[in-house]
Amino acid sequence: MSRHGACSALVLSALLVLSACSSGKPASHGVKRVGGVVRVGPYTQVFASRLPASPAQAAVVEGFREGEVLWDKSQNAQHLVPPVRGYVTGQALTHLEASVKTGKARDLVPAGTDRFFLTRVTAITGPNATVATCDDGSKFTEQNPRTGRVDASFESSPGQAYLYETWRMIRLAGHWAITGLSVVTLPSRLAEHCQPGMAGSTPPRRPVVAVLLRRMKAALRAASSVHLTGTIQQGAKTLTVNLSLTRSGEISGQVSANGVVLTVLATHGQGFVKVTAAFLAIAHLPATACARFCGKYLELSAPQSREMLTGLNMASMTQSMTSAQPDKIKYLGAVRIAGQLAWLLQDPNGNSIYVAAKGTPDILRVAAAPPSMNSANLTQWNAVQIPGPPPPSQVVHRSQLTG
Repeated sequence: MSRHGACSALVLSALLVLSACSSGKPASHGVKRVGGVVRVGPYTQVFASRLPASPAQAAVVEGFREGEVLWDKSQNAQHLVPPVRGYVTGQALTHLEASVKTGKARDLVPAGTDRFFLTRVTAITGPNATVATCDDGSKFTEQNPRTGRVDASFESSPGQAYLYETWRMIRLAGHWAITGLSVVTLPSRLAEHCQPGMAGSTPPRRPVVAVLLRRMKAALRAASSVHLTGTIQQGAKTLTVNLSLTRSGEISGQVSANGVVLTVLATHGQGFVKVTAAFLAIAHLPATACARFCGKYLELSAPQSREMLTGLNMASMTQSMTSAQPDKIKYLGAVRIAGQLAWLLQDPNGNSIYVAAKGTPDILRVAAAPPSMNSANLTQWNAVQIPGPPPPSQVVHRSQLTG
Protein backbone atom coordinates (compact mmCIF):
# COMPACT_ATOMS: atom_id res chain seq x y z
CA MET A 1 0.00 0.00 0.00
CA SER A 2 1.03 3.60 -0.43
CA ARG A 3 3.07 5.33 2.26
CA HIS A 4 1.57 8.73 1.37
CA GLY A 5 0.62 10.35 4.64
CA ALA A 6 2.24 7.61 6.70
CA CYS A 7 2.88 10.04 9.57
CA SER A 8 -0.90 10.41 9.95
CA ALA A 9 -1.72 6.97 11.28
CA LEU A 10 -4.73 5.26 9.73
CA VAL A 11 -4.91 7.54 6.69
CA LEU A 12 -6.28 5.08 4.15
CA SER A 13 -3.60 5.56 1.56
CA ALA A 14 -0.92 5.02 4.21
CA LEU A 15 -2.55 1.79 5.24
CA LEU A 16 -1.81 0.36 1.82
CA VAL A 17 1.82 -0.12 2.86
CA LEU A 18 1.71 -1.03 6.54
CA SER A 19 2.61 -4.67 6.73
CA ALA A 20 3.22 -7.35 9.33
CA CYS A 21 6.08 -7.25 11.69
CA SER A 22 6.99 -10.72 12.80
CA SER A 23 9.70 -13.27 12.35
CA GLY A 24 10.44 -16.86 11.70
CA LYS A 25 8.72 -19.03 9.12
CA PRO A 26 6.26 -17.02 7.00
CA ALA A 27 2.80 -18.30 6.16
CA SER A 28 2.41 -20.17 2.88
CA HIS A 29 -0.82 -19.42 0.98
CA GLY A 30 0.95 -19.54 -2.36
CA VAL A 31 3.58 -16.90 -1.63
CA LYS A 32 7.31 -17.31 -2.21
CA ARG A 33 9.38 -17.58 0.96
CA VAL A 34 13.04 -18.12 1.77
CA GLY A 35 13.84 -18.16 5.47
CA GLY A 36 12.65 -14.88 6.95
CA VAL A 37 11.88 -13.35 3.56
CA VAL A 38 8.34 -13.47 2.12
CA ARG A 39 7.63 -12.38 -1.45
CA VAL A 40 4.15 -11.41 -2.60
CA GLY A 41 4.32 -10.40 -6.26
CA PRO A 42 6.71 -7.43 -6.54
CA TYR A 43 6.60 -6.83 -2.77
CA THR A 44 9.10 -8.32 -0.29
CA GLN A 45 8.82 -8.55 3.49
CA VAL A 46 12.03 -9.08 5.45
CA PHE A 47 11.41 -10.37 8.98
CA ALA A 48 14.50 -9.47 10.96
CA SER A 49 13.30 -10.64 14.40
CA ARG A 50 13.13 -14.21 15.64
CA LEU A 51 9.94 -15.80 16.94
CA PRO A 52 9.52 -15.29 20.69
CA ALA A 53 10.75 -18.14 22.88
CA SER A 54 7.43 -18.19 24.73
CA PRO A 55 4.97 -20.55 22.96
CA ALA A 56 2.06 -18.26 23.86
CA GLN A 57 3.79 -15.23 22.34
CA ALA A 58 4.98 -17.23 19.34
CA ALA A 59 1.36 -18.20 18.63
CA VAL A 60 0.39 -14.53 18.59
CA VAL A 61 3.17 -13.69 16.14
CA GLU A 62 2.27 -16.68 13.96
CA GLY A 63 -1.34 -15.52 13.74
CA PHE A 64 -0.18 -12.00 13.05
CA ARG A 65 2.13 -13.23 10.31
CA GLU A 66 -0.64 -15.35 8.79
CA GLY A 67 -2.97 -12.36 8.65
CA GLU A 68 -0.31 -10.13 7.17
CA VAL A 69 0.58 -12.50 4.35
CA LEU A 70 -3.10 -12.72 3.43
CA TRP A 71 -3.38 -8.93 3.79
CA ASP A 72 -0.54 -8.43 1.32
CA LYS A 73 -1.87 -11.09 -1.04
CA SER A 74 -5.21 -9.25 -1.11
CA GLN A 75 -3.52 -5.96 -1.98
CA ASN A 76 -1.48 -7.63 -4.69
CA ALA A 77 -4.58 -9.35 -6.14
CA GLN A 78 -6.65 -6.15 -5.72
CA HIS A 79 -9.43 -8.14 -4.04
CA LEU A 80 -9.86 -10.02 -0.77
CA VAL A 81 -8.39 -13.51 -1.04
CA PRO A 82 -9.53 -16.47 1.11
CA PRO A 83 -9.11 -17.08 3.97
CA VAL A 84 -8.18 -13.45 4.81
CA ARG A 85 -11.45 -12.83 6.68
CA GLY A 86 -10.40 -15.52 9.13
CA TYR A 87 -7.20 -13.67 9.99
CA VAL A 88 -8.12 -9.99 9.54
CA THR A 89 -11.25 -8.73 11.29
CA GLY A 90 -12.89 -5.70 12.89
CA GLN A 91 -11.31 -2.30 12.29
CA ALA A 92 -8.37 -3.88 10.47
CA LEU A 93 -10.66 -5.59 7.93
CA THR A 94 -12.41 -2.27 7.27
CA HIS A 95 -9.05 -0.66 6.54
CA LEU A 96 -7.94 -3.56 4.38
CA GLU A 97 -11.11 -3.37 2.28
CA ALA A 98 -10.62 0.37 1.83
CA SER A 99 -6.94 0.00 0.96
CA VAL A 100 -7.66 -2.70 -1.64
CA LYS A 101 -10.29 -0.44 -3.19
CA THR A 102 -7.89 2.52 -3.22
CA GLY A 103 -5.07 0.47 -4.74
CA LYS A 104 -7.35 -0.84 -7.47
CA ALA A 105 -8.60 2.66 -8.29
CA ARG A 106 -5.03 3.93 -8.54
CA ASP A 107 -3.95 0.76 -10.36
CA LEU A 108 -1.00 0.29 -8.02
CA VAL A 109 0.19 -2.54 -5.79
CA PRO A 110 2.88 -2.66 -3.09
CA ALA A 111 6.42 -3.19 -4.39
CA GLY A 112 9.98 -2.92 -3.15
CA THR A 113 10.93 -4.03 0.34
CA ASP A 114 9.83 -3.52 3.93
CA ARG A 115 12.12 -4.67 6.73
CA PHE A 116 10.48 -5.40 10.06
CA PHE A 117 12.62 -5.40 13.18
CA LEU A 118 12.44 -5.15 16.98
CA THR A 119 9.16 -7.09 16.78
CA ARG A 120 7.69 -8.24 20.08
CA VAL A 121 4.44 -9.16 21.82
CA THR A 122 3.81 -6.43 24.37
CA ALA A 123 0.67 -7.83 25.99
CA ILE A 124 -1.53 -10.92 26.18
CA THR A 125 -4.74 -10.60 28.22
CA GLY A 126 -7.27 -13.37 27.72
CA PRO A 127 -8.46 -13.26 24.08
CA ASN A 128 -6.57 -10.03 23.35
CA ALA A 129 -2.91 -9.37 22.53
CA THR A 130 -0.70 -6.62 21.12
CA VAL A 131 2.23 -6.86 18.71
CA ALA A 132 4.62 -3.89 18.40
CA THR A 133 7.25 -3.50 15.71
CA CYS A 134 9.50 -1.12 13.83
CA ASP A 135 9.03 -0.92 10.06
CA ASP A 136 11.86 0.12 7.75
CA GLY A 137 10.08 1.25 4.59
CA SER A 138 13.01 3.18 3.13
CA LYS A 139 13.04 0.80 0.13
CA PHE A 140 9.29 0.53 -0.30
CA THR A 141 7.61 1.69 -3.49
CA GLU A 142 4.49 1.08 -5.60
CA GLN A 143 4.08 -0.11 -9.14
CA ASN A 144 1.50 -0.80 -11.83
CA PRO A 145 0.78 -4.56 -11.69
CA ARG A 146 0.51 -4.91 -15.47
CA THR A 147 3.27 -2.65 -16.78
CA GLY A 148 5.66 -2.93 -13.82
CA ARG A 149 6.05 0.87 -13.95
CA VAL A 150 7.08 2.28 -10.57
CA ASP A 151 5.09 5.21 -9.19
CA ALA A 152 7.72 7.96 -9.33
CA SER A 153 5.61 10.34 -7.24
CA PHE A 154 6.03 8.24 -4.12
CA GLU A 155 8.80 9.15 -1.70
CA SER A 156 8.94 8.90 2.09
CA SER A 157 9.78 12.17 3.80
CA PRO A 158 12.57 12.19 6.41
CA GLY A 159 11.12 10.90 9.66
CA GLN A 160 8.46 8.85 7.87
CA ALA A 161 10.49 5.96 6.43
CA TYR A 162 10.97 4.27 9.84
CA LEU A 163 7.66 3.70 11.59
CA TYR A 164 6.55 2.36 14.95
CA GLU A 165 3.47 0.15 14.53
CA THR A 166 1.10 -1.37 17.08
CA TRP A 167 -1.12 -4.26 15.93
CA ARG A 168 -4.07 -5.39 18.07
CA MET A 169 -4.80 -9.12 17.98
CA ILE A 170 -7.82 -11.23 19.00
CA ARG A 171 -8.50 -14.94 19.36
CA LEU A 172 -10.73 -16.04 16.48
CA ALA A 173 -11.74 -19.64 15.68
CA GLY A 174 -8.84 -21.08 17.63
CA HIS A 175 -6.06 -18.82 16.32
CA TRP A 176 -4.92 -15.19 16.54
CA ALA A 177 -6.21 -12.62 14.04
CA ILE A 178 -5.48 -8.94 13.40
CA THR A 179 -8.28 -6.66 14.60
CA GLY A 180 -6.74 -3.17 14.63
CA LEU A 181 -3.60 -1.13 14.17
CA SER A 182 -2.01 2.23 14.84
CA VAL A 183 1.10 3.91 13.46
CA VAL A 184 3.34 6.67 14.78
CA THR A 185 6.46 8.32 13.41
CA LEU A 186 8.71 11.15 14.48
CA PRO A 187 8.40 13.34 16.50
CA SER A 188 6.77 10.68 18.70
CA ARG A 189 9.19 9.27 21.28
CA LEU A 190 7.89 5.79 20.41
CA ALA A 191 9.34 6.10 16.90
CA GLU A 192 12.77 7.32 17.96
CA HIS A 193 14.17 3.85 18.70
CA CYS A 194 13.09 2.75 15.20
CA GLN A 195 15.35 5.29 13.48
CA PRO A 196 18.65 4.00 12.00
CA GLY A 197 21.28 3.54 14.69
CA MET A 198 18.96 4.50 17.54
CA ALA A 199 18.03 1.06 18.89
CA GLY A 200 18.93 0.75 22.55
CA SER A 201 20.15 4.35 22.90
CA THR A 202 18.67 7.08 25.04
CA PRO A 203 18.51 10.44 23.26
CA PRO A 204 19.57 13.54 25.17
CA ARG A 205 16.93 15.86 26.50
CA ARG A 206 14.81 17.30 23.71
CA PRO A 207 16.01 20.72 22.54
CA VAL A 208 14.14 23.99 22.59
CA VAL A 209 13.97 24.70 18.86
CA ALA A 210 14.50 28.47 19.16
CA VAL A 211 17.59 27.96 21.35
CA LEU A 212 18.94 25.21 19.08
CA LEU A 213 18.53 27.37 15.97
CA ARG A 214 20.24 30.32 17.65
CA ARG A 215 23.24 28.16 18.60
CA MET A 216 23.30 26.51 15.15
CA LYS A 217 23.33 29.88 13.38
CA ALA A 218 26.11 31.15 15.66
CA ALA A 219 28.18 28.06 14.85
CA LEU A 220 27.58 28.57 11.12
CA ARG A 221 28.62 32.22 11.22
CA ALA A 222 31.80 31.32 13.12
CA ALA A 223 32.73 28.34 10.93
CA SER A 224 35.81 28.75 8.77
CA SER A 225 35.50 25.68 6.54
CA VAL A 226 33.45 22.57 5.74
CA HIS A 227 33.46 19.55 3.42
CA LEU A 228 30.35 19.04 1.30
CA THR A 229 29.21 15.85 -0.45
CA GLY A 230 25.85 15.50 -2.09
CA THR A 231 23.56 15.35 -5.08
CA ILE A 232 21.77 18.17 -6.87
CA GLN A 233 19.12 17.59 -9.50
CA GLN A 234 19.12 20.16 -12.31
CA GLY A 235 16.39 19.28 -14.78
CA ALA A 236 17.32 15.94 -16.33
CA LYS A 237 20.89 16.16 -15.00
CA THR A 238 22.15 14.87 -11.68
CA LEU A 239 25.08 16.87 -10.32
CA THR A 240 27.27 15.23 -7.68
CA VAL A 241 29.63 17.34 -5.58
CA ASN A 242 32.55 16.39 -3.32
CA LEU A 243 34.04 19.70 -2.29
CA SER A 244 35.97 21.40 0.49
CA LEU A 245 34.95 25.03 1.05
CA THR A 246 36.36 27.85 3.16
CA ARG A 247 34.84 31.08 4.44
CA SER A 248 37.37 33.05 2.37
CA GLY A 249 36.02 31.56 -0.86
CA GLU A 250 38.48 28.76 -1.54
CA ILE A 251 37.29 25.49 -3.14
CA SER A 252 38.89 22.11 -3.76
CA GLY A 253 37.34 18.87 -4.98
CA GLN A 254 35.22 17.26 -7.68
CA VAL A 255 31.98 18.04 -9.45
CA SER A 256 30.47 15.37 -11.69
CA ALA A 257 27.49 15.12 -14.04
CA ASN A 258 26.43 12.29 -16.34
CA GLY A 259 29.57 10.34 -15.50
CA VAL A 260 31.94 13.23 -16.26
CA VAL A 261 34.11 14.19 -13.27
CA LEU A 262 35.74 17.62 -13.09
CA THR A 263 38.43 18.44 -10.53
CA VAL A 264 38.25 22.10 -9.52
CA LEU A 265 40.44 24.33 -7.39
CA ALA A 266 39.96 27.93 -6.33
CA THR A 267 42.73 29.33 -4.16
CA HIS A 268 44.33 32.74 -3.61
CA GLY A 269 41.63 34.28 -5.81
CA GLN A 270 42.42 32.14 -8.83
CA GLY A 271 40.41 29.27 -10.31
CA PHE A 272 41.69 26.09 -11.96
CA VAL A 273 40.20 23.01 -13.65
CA LYS A 274 42.17 19.81 -14.13
CA VAL A 275 42.59 18.94 -17.80
CA THR A 276 41.17 15.53 -18.73
CA ALA A 277 39.83 13.99 -21.90
CA ALA A 278 36.30 14.45 -20.56
CA PHE A 279 36.94 18.12 -19.80
CA LEU A 280 38.33 18.75 -23.29
CA ALA A 281 35.21 17.17 -24.78
CA ILE A 282 32.65 19.22 -22.81
CA ALA A 283 34.74 22.41 -23.28
CA HIS A 284 34.86 21.77 -27.05
CA LEU A 285 38.64 21.80 -27.03
CA PRO A 286 40.84 19.61 -29.28
CA ALA A 287 41.09 16.03 -28.03
CA THR A 288 44.67 15.94 -29.33
CA ALA A 289 45.67 18.35 -26.54
CA CYS A 290 45.28 15.51 -24.03
CA ALA A 291 48.59 13.94 -25.06
CA ARG A 292 50.50 16.98 -23.78
CA PHE A 293 48.28 18.56 -21.15
CA CYS A 294 46.00 15.99 -19.48
CA GLY A 295 46.79 15.90 -15.77
CA LYS A 296 47.74 19.57 -15.64
CA TYR A 297 45.53 22.47 -14.56
CA LEU A 298 43.86 25.01 -16.81
CA GLU A 299 44.05 28.48 -15.27
CA LEU A 300 40.70 30.22 -15.60
CA SER A 301 40.27 33.87 -16.44
CA ALA A 302 39.09 36.25 -13.72
CA PRO A 303 35.45 36.24 -15.02
CA GLN A 304 35.51 32.43 -15.23
CA SER A 305 36.88 32.20 -11.69
CA ARG A 306 34.13 34.48 -10.40
CA GLU A 307 31.51 32.43 -12.25
CA MET A 308 32.82 29.23 -10.69
CA LEU A 309 32.57 30.77 -7.22
CA THR A 310 29.07 32.19 -7.73
CA GLY A 311 26.65 30.28 -5.52
CA LEU A 312 29.25 27.60 -4.84
CA ASN A 313 30.89 29.05 -1.79
CA MET A 314 30.59 28.73 1.94
CA ALA A 315 29.30 32.25 2.55
CA SER A 316 26.24 31.90 0.31
CA MET A 317 25.59 28.36 1.55
CA THR A 318 25.59 29.27 5.23
CA GLN A 319 23.52 32.39 4.56
CA SER A 320 20.69 30.28 3.16
CA MET A 321 20.91 27.93 6.14
CA THR A 322 20.59 30.75 8.69
CA SER A 323 17.50 32.35 7.16
CA ALA A 324 14.98 29.99 8.79
CA GLN A 325 12.63 31.52 11.39
CA PRO A 326 12.38 29.57 14.67
CA ASP A 327 8.57 29.67 14.76
CA LYS A 328 8.45 28.07 11.30
CA ILE A 329 10.74 25.13 12.12
CA LYS A 330 9.33 21.78 13.28
CA TYR A 331 11.25 19.38 15.50
CA LEU A 332 10.84 15.76 14.32
CA GLY A 333 13.09 13.79 16.65
CA ALA A 334 16.48 12.21 17.31
CA VAL A 335 18.25 10.19 14.60
CA ARG A 336 21.80 9.15 13.72
CA ILE A 337 23.81 10.37 10.74
CA ALA A 338 26.96 8.33 10.05
CA GLY A 339 26.89 7.19 13.66
CA GLN A 340 26.52 10.69 15.08
CA LEU A 341 23.45 11.63 17.12
CA ALA A 342 21.45 14.44 15.50
CA TRP A 343 18.26 16.43 15.88
CA LEU A 344 16.02 16.26 12.82
CA LEU A 345 14.34 19.56 11.96
CA GLN A 346 11.98 20.45 9.11
CA ASP A 347 11.03 23.78 7.57
CA PRO A 348 7.54 24.72 6.28
CA ASN A 349 8.44 23.49 2.78
CA GLY A 350 9.38 20.02 4.00
CA ASN A 351 13.14 20.52 3.71
CA SER A 352 15.07 18.72 6.44
CA ILE A 353 18.09 19.74 8.50
CA TYR A 354 20.06 17.37 10.72
CA VAL A 355 21.88 19.18 13.54
CA ALA A 356 24.52 17.61 15.81
CA ALA A 357 22.91 16.84 19.18
CA LYS A 358 26.19 16.76 21.10
CA GLY A 359 28.97 19.33 21.17
CA THR A 360 28.84 22.19 18.67
CA PRO A 361 25.43 22.16 16.90
CA ASP A 362 26.91 21.85 13.42
CA ILE A 363 24.66 20.96 10.48
CA LEU A 364 25.40 17.36 9.51
CA ARG A 365 23.00 16.94 6.60
CA VAL A 366 20.41 18.85 4.58
CA ALA A 367 17.78 17.23 2.36
CA ALA A 368 15.20 18.82 0.10
CA ALA A 369 11.55 17.86 0.42
CA PRO A 370 10.49 14.87 -1.73
CA PRO A 371 10.18 14.26 -4.61
CA SER A 372 13.40 16.29 -4.96
CA MET A 373 16.54 14.17 -4.57
CA ASN A 374 18.73 17.12 -3.55
CA SER A 375 20.73 16.38 -0.42
CA ALA A 376 24.14 17.07 1.09
CA ASN A 377 26.28 15.82 3.96
CA LEU A 378 28.46 18.35 5.76
CA THR A 379 31.59 17.14 7.55
CA GLN A 380 35.03 18.33 8.69
CA TRP A 381 33.69 21.61 10.04
CA ASN A 382 36.63 24.03 10.62
CA ALA A 383 39.12 21.30 9.65
CA VAL A 384 39.47 21.18 5.85
CA GLN A 385 42.65 22.33 4.13
CA ILE A 386 42.74 23.77 0.62
CA PRO A 387 45.96 23.14 -1.35
CA GLY A 388 47.87 26.06 -2.78
CA PRO A 389 48.04 26.87 -6.50
CA PRO A 390 49.61 24.22 -8.74
CA PRO A 391 53.28 24.81 -9.57
CA PRO A 392 53.83 26.78 -12.80
CA SER A 393 55.00 23.62 -14.58
CA GLN A 394 51.52 22.11 -14.02
CA VAL A 395 49.53 25.14 -15.21
CA VAL A 396 48.34 25.64 -18.78
CA HIS A 397 46.38 28.38 -20.51
CA ARG A 398 43.52 28.07 -22.96
CA SER A 399 45.64 29.28 -25.84
CA GLN A 400 47.93 26.28 -25.34
CA LEU A 401 44.99 23.90 -25.58
CA THR A 402 43.69 25.45 -28.78
CA GLY A 403 47.04 26.14 -30.44
